[in-house]
Order: sequence, then structure tokens, then C-alpha cells
Amino acid sequence: MVNLFDYMRGLTDILGGKLTPKAKRVLAGLTEEREYHYKLNVELKSNIINVSSSLPISLLPDTLFSFFESRVRALAYTVIVSYEWRGELKRLEKVAPIQEDPSRLLKSMLQVPMDKIEEVTIKTKKFEIQYNLKGYRETLTVKLPNPDLARSIFIEFLHLVFPYLHVPKNSLSMQADITFKVISSIPKQIHMTISTSSDNSPLGVKTAHFRVRGV
Repeated sequence: MVNLFDYMRGLTDILGGKLTPKAKRVLAGLTEEREYHYKLNVELKSNIINVSSSLPISLLPDTLFSFFESRVRALAYTVIVSYEWRGELKRLEKVAPIQEDPSRLLKSMLQVPMDKIEEVTIKTKKFEIQYNLKGYRETLTVKLPNPDLARSIFIEFLHLVFPYLHVPKNSLSMQADITFKVISSIPKQIHMTISTSSDNSPLGVKTAHFRVRGV
């Protein structure tokens, strides 16, 4: 039977930005609950970036746990924990101040391992980036506040996959939605689709498909 006190203490620790053993157990879904079922959703919001996921935390790879953990430490954020208990939806919310330089966010954002990724889509019109993980229908969505951040993330992503590739800062049109589809377990082999609005196209949309292989 689950220790409800430990479970609620774990949720409290999460809201306080503390990744204690109880908090990690809650996030990892390791509570041996029998009397009730809960559906846990953790959402982090900040003035820099928003992160949300409907994926069960226990299914996320370790680097994605670090993905959340780095935000708890890194910047001003709002943690929203919603869970279902005995058929009733509960919602807890906590705002915490900036603790470190928010610029570390971009570096930690790309820690999702390539072998777990099925597809990455950067939607520049909506200013968001989506990670589709292999084997799951749910999508990890990161909302970006502005096109400049979308451009820099796109360039950093390319540099991560192709370290020797030079990408000029003005090379990405903000009218384009870019999708990276992993076609191999080799990190440097991906399929990239770019969809961009165009007045010359009868439908107003042009889509280019091409494969990229790394050095």
C-alpha cells in the first residue's frame, strides 16, 4: 500500500524545487499504490521557455529527467503538478525565483539522446519544438518565446548532430517549420523536412525533403 504521506511530501518537494528521494520516487512513478490511481503531469513555465509533457515520467529517459531537473535549478519557473486521486483532479502550483544563469537552458535542452528520438519538429510560427519519442504517441513540447530563440535552437541542434557543419545565423527563414526524422540509430543520419509558406505556390506551402548525413 502506498504511503500517502510520503507521496504528498514528494509532491511538495517537487513544488519547492527540491529533487529529494521522495520527489524522484514520485516522478519516476515508483510508488506502489493500490488503493487509488493517479495520472501525474509536470509542467514547468518560465519567462524563458515552457516545458510540458503528458508522458509518464517513468517512461522518459534519464537525460529527459535531467532536462526537467536542470530547469528546477536554472531559472525562474512555475511548477504545476496535476494528478488524479480517487477520480478527482488535483492541481498544485508553485513559483520559484531565478537561481542561476538562464542561458544554461539552451545547452541542457538538447540532452535528449538521439536513439530515443523518432522525430523532432521545430514549429517556428508557433515558436515551439516537439520531440516524438520512439514507441510513444505522446509528444514532449517546448514552447519558445520568440523566433530568435527558435533560430538559435535550430542552429545548435544542427551543430550537435553535425559538429563540423557551419550554419550561418541568417540561414533559417522564420516562415519555415523544420522536422527532423531519425532514419538510423546513427546520430548523424537523419531525414529533414522543411515546410515553408510561399506566395508562388498554388497552395501557399512548399515542402522540401532531403536526407542529411553527417561527417
